[in-house]
Amino acid sequence: MRRSAFLLIVALSVAAIGALVFTVVSLNNRHITAWVMTRDATAGMQLSSGVVQRVTIPQGTDDFTVLSGAPGGRYLAHAMSRGDVLRPDDLFTVAMVTVPLSFKSVAPGLQSGDAVDVYGPSTASTSVTVGQVPPETAVASGSGPGVQLYGRGITIVASGGASAVLVPAADEGYWVDLSVSGIELVAVTSSGVQVPHGQTYTLQEAEQMLAAIANGEAPAASAASGVGS
Repeated sequence: MRRSAFLLIVALSVAAIGALVFTVVSLNNRHITAWVMTRDATAGMQLSSGVVQRVTIPQGTDDFTVLSGAPGGRYLAHAMSRGDVLRPDDLFTVAMVTVPLSFKSVAPGLQSGDAVDVYGPSTASTSVTVGQVPPETAVASGSGPGVQLYGRGITIVASGGASAVLVPAADEGYWVDLSVSGIELVAVTSSGVQVPHGQTYTLQEAEQMLAAIANGEAPAASAASGVGS
């Protein structure tokens, strides 16, 4: 009886060890297809066979998400380094197009891959009173040339005399219209933090708002966040 129990325990132990070894070997032999960067690249770069390479990598015991489909023709959503394995969130999720766009002025040091906010003239204006609104809202009856935000977090793919931006294909016509209009645009490097949405400013409003902040008559966003302190 004891001998039978002992043999049963031995058999179960061997089976358990065998199952463990089989699992480890299977996991070590499990490979998946992935795409690896062959060189450093900036945001907005269009991927091609000269930039990425198809490889087979071991899956291991930890599941991680990699891009399985061929990325040719798609655009990087942010900068990547040589040897990085592509993930789905490394690429723009919608079709993108490159549109030439001239700027009157740009932030110093602007280069390909940078994200900018694009401002330009507007015919709209607002009318409010100093002290009744936060600093992101116009503070006086507007007059003079207006300015508004046309694009937020737009990727620059070419800078200098022949600048261009990367925009969603669905918005291509709007940006082409802006490009051929000849209006004076400004590119501002920005993370988008605390930048108000949907605001339009005139020169008079900007002057009065900045003067109100400087004189302590309106709370500055930079002071509230601790910037510059």
